Amino acid sequence: MSVGQALNLMRGVPGTSVKVGVIRSGKAEPESVDLVREKLTPAKLQPVKADNDTLAIRIPSLEPGRAEELRVRLADAESKVFTRLSWI
Repeated sequence: MSVGQALNLMRGVPGTSVKVGVIRSGKAEPESVDLVREKLTPAKLQPVKADNDTLAIRIPSLEPGRAEELRVRLADAESKVFTRLSWI
């Protein structure tokens, strides 16, 4: 089965369990593993200062609410730049 098909089968209500079979290298039979579903939180935006005038922001995934998170990060970066310039 494809990864997408497997993900569709594993989706469900957080807190409920699902049993999956894991095939490990060197073993002939799959091992049964019980997993508990959880709501995953998306990875945070990762700002990286490229040089004195450039800030790069890595967006690891696109979920609802990312635009607002990006606005906040950009406003924060902008306020730091203007604060630094006001002292020059």
